[in-house]
Amino acid sequence: MKERLIVALDGHDGAGKSTLAVALANRLGGRAVRPFSGAIGAKLMSVGERGDVVGLIRVGNTAIEQAVSSVPSSVPIVLDRSWMTVASFIPRSEEFFRQWNFWVPTALCWAELEITLSRLAERHNERPEAVEWHKHYIEIYKDLAKRSGSIIIRTDRIDLMTCINRLTKWAMEESELPDFE
Repeated sequence: MKERLIVALDGHDGAGKSTLAVALANRLGGRAVRPFSGAIGAKLMSVGERGDVVGLIRVGNTAIEQAVSSVPSSVPIVLDRSWMTVASFIPRSEEFFRQWNFWVPTALCWAELEITLSRLAERHNERPEAVEWHKHYIEIYKDLAKRSGSIIIRTDRIDLMTCINRLTKWAMEESELPDFE
């Protein structure tokens, strides 16, 4: 019996993850889940900003495990953020890659900085950050995707339906977990 489908879409704020996660989950007959929303996201950010690798792993794993367990076992899951978000706080930490234990096949949603900033400007509930801060995290996500062999979906160059078609094909074929060797 095949295990249930669990995939993740990750990337920087404004990359299109949430829109694609909901659309992909609908296409797959599943559910989009945001493991780091609300208080758990604030806690992850706090621990991450301190550079506490052990705490970051604990908070990240717990959040993802709770998100997955909140959905019936027969329902496919599309996580709106996963291990890349956790790793983005300490992207060069080999300790993180040795200790993280909830690997999920992940696609990176990515857009050029100008598009990302224009999308974020449309949001009224976002705290504005410096352009350099955004540039820094966009590059971290791109590096993590390359390092893990994750696919990159260019949401600034591909229309929504094409993105969903590519992600659906990827999700249905994806069986390999990231390889960090």
